[in-house]
Amino acid sequence: MLGPPVGTVTRAGGTVVRVVTAQRRQIGIACVALYLGLVIVDFAWMWPIFTGGKLTYNEWHARMWFRSWV
Repeated sequence: MLGPPVGTVTRAGGTVVRVVTAQRRQIGIACVALYLGLVIVDFAWMWPIFTGGKLTYNEWHARMWFRSWV
């Protein structure tokens, strides 16, 4: 669990400790969500190859990222 977002904390003696702020936390969550979304979309794009589905040559070739895969 992420826990509550926390701001800057001032300790006795005037020491300021920076901890994760709500904005930084939201950016982190957005980055993780974007990454997961890209992984899911890529998995769906490659699904016909993983399952041995029928593809035309052009469809198959579009899924080959590197020339060494062909």
